Amino acid sequence: NRVVMACLLLLSIQVTAKTEFSDPNSEISKWETKYPNKNGVILTHAEYVDIKVGKDAELEIQSNNINTKILLNDNAKFYGQGAFFSSTFVQSELKDAYSLVPEEGKYSKRKIGPISTSDSYSSSVFYSDSKKSTFAYQGMTKGAITHLEYSVDYKQPRFFGSFYFGSYLPVEEAVFQVTCPSDMKLLWDYFGLDTNKIEYTQTSKGSNTIHQWKMVEIPEYKNGNNAPNPKYYEPHIQIRIKDYQYKGENVSLLRDVRDLHAWYSELVEPVNKNITDEVKQLADSITAGITDEKEKVRAIYYWVQDNIKYVAFEDGLGGFVPRESDLVYQRRYGDCKDMSSMLFALIESVGAEGHLTWIGSRSIPYKYTEVPTPSVDNHMICTYYDESGTPYFLDATGKFIPMDVANSFIQDKQALVHFGADSFVIETVPVTPLAKNQYNDTTEIFFADGMIKGSGLSWMNGYFQIGMNNALDALSPKDKKDYFQLFFRKGNNKSKVEIGEIENKYERDVPLKINYTFTIEDYVTTSDDELYYNPHLLKRFASYEIDTEDEFFAVENSQKSDQNYKMTVHYPDGYELASYPENVENKQEKYGFELKYVPNPSAKTIDVYVRYYENYLLLPESEFDDYNNVIKDLRRAYNELLVFKKK
Repeated sequence: NRVVMACLLLLSIQVTAKTEFSDPNSEISKWETKYPNKNGVILTHAEYVDIKVGKDAELEIQSNNINTKILLNDNAKFYGQGAFFSSTFVQSELKDAYSLVPEEGKYSKRKIGPISTSDSYSSSVFYSDSKKSTFAYQGMTKGAITHLEYSVDYKQPRFFGSFYFGSYLPVEEAVFQVTCPSDMKLLWDYFGLDTNKIEYTQTSKGSNTIHQWKMVEIPEYKNGNNAPNPKYYEPHIQIRIKDYQYKGENVSLLRDVRDLHAWYSELVEPVNKNITDEVKQLADSITAGITDEKEKVRAIYYWVQDNIKYVAFEDGLGGFVPRESDLVYQRRYGDCKDMSSMLFALIESVGAEGHLTWIGSRSIPYKYTEVPTPSVDNHMICTYYDESGTPYFLDATGKFIPMDVANSFIQDKQALVHFGADSFVIETVPVTPLAKNQYNDTTEIFFADGMIKGSGLSWMNGYFQIGMNNALDALSPKDKKDYFQLFFRKGNNKSKVEIGEIENKYERDVPLKINYTFTIEDYVTTSDDELYYNPHLLKRFASYEIDTEDEFFAVENSQKSDQNYKMTVHYPDGYELASYPENVENKQEKYGFELKYVPNPSAKTIDVYVRYYENYLLLPESEFDDYNNVIKDLRRAYNELLVFKKK
């Protein structure tokens, strides 16, 4: 029966894949008319999956994938690379690939170039042993057609279940078809835009059920510079096998998050069962003199950040199983799971409780409560609960991260916290609020010898502090000087910056402070007995306007932020303040600014305050115009001048 089914499946694929193309001019005209001003069209995008129950209740899942596209203009040369991916648990094999090239009014078939296979790096816990096989289609010119067919063997059935209908070009037809035993229960959810256009049909054939999802005439989905991951907007399906029958018994696979955790638990339970004396002694040395449990955990967290180097490397089950803490300590490097293992063992060694925790980065829009499959996560951290029950999400892969600030790319994500073989909790990582991610800058500004001279103090916490500490740690002296010159530059390109004392360097729990001085040439304008000065030396955020032609669906922000600037401008010698702008603000819930001018005649100064804040992680397309109006108001406000008049 298995051979018969395989032959029937292959026959259906061959029939689907066998498409006759007329002369190139007709094909180009046909598709240009339907999809004007497009670089090309994906004519067929399909995956045909066959699921069987093998011996010992093991599932056998194979699929055949087909992709055919036509290129419609001289940009064809940019679409000449073909690719498919493999890993230990999802193995692919090329079946056929070729190009059809217009020659003398007809199509000529060309073989592909040599196949090159290399590592496909990613931050994923499970997929970083992925291999990418690439090749070049030959004869890429206007009217060329490319064809690719490859098979996929899912060695781990929990990885099965993603299909994207849309793509970087318009898609004429996308088909996802699953043939499985009729007593097998599938669960699925749609994600992205236009999912109401997906047509689902179900038919029976012998002892099997054929599930098919089809979508036609799918537009291409733009991916702007500030757009979130395409998983947020490209229409796709996430499907999983709930359960199936084997010899009259029900076998569950992924009914809900309990099944996912049970599988994960099998993989991590053997790790760190016997923590070595060496690791325990290390924990004691790190926490020597500390009596408070939370402060012990803090010291351990910072030690791992500082002393275990993050290196992403996986192979097979290594993508799932953390290494033993003593091995990580000896090597002094590891991936996210290894660093979590190290944290867990050290925390346990001082009598506290650590919990291995699975989590997805913000590039993944799913929740464990929606998609309880490995598609929902790509990262591991360690969670600690203090005596009040407050969770702390410890991610040692990033340096200089305070204990009470989550790594930016896991904010607002569900975390699967492991308590034991049959025990877990789903927590949501809090979004770091504005108060914990501030940048503040105060400057004293003087007019002297036709120049602007000033001194400043910047202090920062949260992600501003983390980023600056990383720069201080990683850059060479020369690169550091160039970095500061760019970071603190004011007014124009003739600005010169000198860095002074840096306070709390590499600290995490107190603000980082940087003292500096600067000069600016050719910035002040004079006319007769008046001097004109624009106090907005930075004009930060003035260029933040969203390009509505480039962006769509949403704009992603890496973090919420609150930036505050105070500039104390001293009157030029022999001048008095004649006029200054009115205060202006445009403060919305998610973004806004405030500019204030406070003169102090007795001190012969005027204080200029600028505040700009962004209080969102994802800004939907419906708010682009409102956001741009705020930026336009800010830009206009930046053009206002202080006017000084000779006495």
